[in-house]
Amino acid sequence: MISLSIVIVNWNAQNYLAKCLNSLRINASNKIDLEIIVVDNNSSDDSVSMIKERYKEVKLIENKENLGFAKANNQAIKRATGDYILLLNPDTEIYPDSINRMAAFLEKNHRAAMVGPKIFNTDGTVQYECARHFPTPLSEFAVETTLYKRFPKSRFFGSYLMTYWNHDNLRPVDCISGACMLIKTDIIREVQMFDESYFMYGEDVDLCMKIKRHGYDIWFLPEAKIIHHWGKSSEQLPLQMSIIARESMLLYFSKNFGLLTALAYKTLLFIAAFCILTGTLLLYLLSSKQRRKQMHKIIKKSYDLFLWLIGLKSKETRYS
Repeated sequence: MISLSIVIVNWNAQNYLAKCLNSLRINASNKIDLEIIVVDNNSSDDSVSMIKERYKEVKLIENKENLGFAKANNQAIKRATGDYILLLNPDTEIYPDSINRMAAFLEKNHRAAMVGPKIFNTDGTVQYECARHFPTPLSEFAVETTLYKRFPKSRFFGSYLMTYWNHDNLRPVDCISGACMLIKTDIIREVQMFDESYFMYGEDVDLCMKIKRHGYDIWFLPEAKIIHHWGKSSEQLPLQMSIIARESMLLYFSKNFGLLTALAYKTLLFIAAFCILTGTLLLYLLSSKQRRKQMHKIIKKSYDLFLWLIGLKSKETRYS
């Protein structure tokens, strides 16, 4: 029998966490021995009491502060007893039999270290982060400026998220989404787990890079499916998390490709932020009151990012 540890890091996502845990109960199988570990990063909602009352099968780790995604995952990985570890976000729901399919795939493919499912947004559209190439400064520029959305069939603008591909076929990929990763336990420990320099964002891509550099394969398995409601923890602090995401990508480029690549990323990010800010401000002046309300959030986000890029703003965030 396959033994599998499911690791979920939670921060104030009580309602979605309940849906996630319920979907895991539906996926329970006599083919797999499941262990579920939830790491709670000092939630201020009723996540902890809910787990204790309604999900007795869950092993709970209660942190007294928000340690971030990477460090909290590593806490659970060290304690996991399964031959495989499923890293799962709390705002996900697993389709029936998807865990079995992913575990069976890794059992049969010895060079495969990790496999990820096809991920859907709440509205049923494909979440392209589920199968990606490694990012580059240029591909990040295309994401920042939404050029990948304007030219989704372009292999240049859509290179990072592979928007030109329908995500319907089994294939090896550079990286999969941290929302749902099934990995062999001995391999994630061999590559020394997540880099705890990342607080949130970027750590999944960095982990995939380490796995690839150790000579292992990562696969996308579309017959396994999940719904990812996307960002239910990070939306609590959207402006701060936006900066944290860029800091994480800056760390990724600096760590893996050197300071020149990191500088190229920051330069392109500056150009993108400046263009978005000035363009949106011009549209704002020409728009009706109703449209101006919709633009205000974009302007605020771009302005904060621009200030951070020139060193006049930090993320100034409390996480607990």
